[in-house]
Amino acid sequence: MTGSTDAIFCRAGEGSTRLDRASNLLQLVSPMRAQCHDGVTIGNGRLYWWPSTCDCNLTLYGITCLGPAGNFDFNRKAVESERLERFTASDDKLAAFDESPADWPMFRANNSAAVTTRATVPALPHCKWQDDPAVSSTPTAPTAAGDLIFIGGSDGIVRALGAATGKMRWKGYTCGDVRYPPTFWLGRVFVGSGDGYVYCFEAKTGRLLWRFRAAPVERRIPVYGSLQSTWPVASGVLIVDGVAYVAAGIANYDGTHVYALDAATGHIKWQNNTSGHLDVESRTGVSAQGHMMVVDGRFYLAGGNAVSPAIYDIADGRCLNDPAVLHQVSKNNVPGSISPRGSELYRLGNEVRVGGKPLYAHPKYQVYDNSVVNKTLLAATGDRAIAWVNSSALMCFPRNDLPVVAGKILSSWGNPRLPNLSPLWANKCKDIIALAVAPNAVVVARPSELVAHNLQDGKVLWTQPLPASPVPWGLAVNRDGRIIVSLEGGQVVCFGAVAR
Repeated sequence: MTGSTDAIFCRAGEGSTRLDRASNLLQLVSPMRAQCHDGVTIGNGRLYWWPSTCDCNLTLYGITCLGPAGNFDFNRKAVESERLERFTASDDKLAAFDESPADWPMFRANNSAAVTTRATVPALPHCKWQDDPAVSSTPTAPTAAGDLIFIGGSDGIVRALGAATGKMRWKGYTCGDVRYPPTFWLGRVFVGSGDGYVYCFEAKTGRLLWRFRAAPVERRIPVYGSLQSTWPVASGVLIVDGVAYVAAGIANYDGTHVYALDAATGHIKWQNNTSGHLDVESRTGVSAQGHMMVVDGRFYLAGGNAVSPAIYDIADGRCLNDPAVLHQVSKNNVPGSISPRGSELYRLGNEVRVGGKPLYAHPKYQVYDNSVVNKTLLAATGDRAIAWVNSSALMCFPRNDLPVVAGKILSSWGNPRLPNLSPLWANKCKDIIALAVAPNAVVVARPSELVAHNLQDGKVLWTQPLPASPVPWGLAVNRDGRIIVSLEGGQVVCFGAVAR
């Protein structure tokens, strides 16, 4: 416990508490928890949190500093004329682009993040090409459309590679790191950047069409060794029915800004600038700490730990989370978060659940962690359904059994023991980093290899070595069945059918 002239600080159930001496009210500081022996350090007019040795359910880890906010407007609304920059005329035609229903246009393939493809993967693949960057950086997962592969990276560069050869077709530049892969839609490619902007490029040429500043003001802070906006657009860009959904922010303490933009023009359709402070006094609410999903008219955002997943009405952007959850107390009778951490969203039946670690839990990118039991993905193709359950087992079921399987998994959520599921086949797979479900196979990326399992019986069809470990979910299958893998350190490798 530590104190200042106006407040007393101590550890909370999940976070820290501030006892305001004037009002005698407890306030939750949810993003970080005071270190066991040091507490919150107070000095230079600022508050400091030091690295914890435990694995608490937090939004932020490492050394964190809060400073005076003064009269800053945390709920500042965007004025379109100040935020949107267009670089082409509104009637400019886009270069023709050959699209396919078998494309992999976004993170984890589609809006429900089910990693499924209509393309058949090869029965006997070999390495077709390997792209080695001149300077090491951490790439995003790949996406694929037409004859191109799209990759972002911690260097802020968006790259388009030829799917057949791996040769660079074009580069686009942002002013901050790109953590989620480019999203393709109708001849356009979108990324969110650590500089607080959303960028829209022409897919064929890389020509910049428009960019929108989602951050309320131009401001930079050091984040794990690099300068980023206080409100980076780090959750990527999700496009549904011509609307681009984006979120800007790191911690709820500084506010979270969520937008629906016209994907073609960048014009604002709606904005929510208040969900970061659902509890206004404690400035506690939604953080932008992972990827996004749209299910049944609702927009979901992995929100860290105070509120997660965050849920918005897709029609008008209203946050549908109950603010009362922020006032619940833990066993030691102090406020604490009861929401799960994590940057990954999973759809199980009609529910959306969170798994993994928050986006800013570790330097640069989350580290793959086999101890996390709440990573569970369901995907279906043809008459078969695949379940990757509790990060430990790969199972196959008749597609018609999917609702029952989802219900059993939900009833045992958080339990490290697998529920009684009775699959058609099952394989133990504790070290899966990414997977893709094709009509003929399930392709699994592991730390040093790529493995394909026959969809019908689960037997291994083939194994290919990898020169480095894949990045989380760093796997895509393009329309021709080529398998593209992004690797730690910046390499991108492509496997395709052996030429006859």
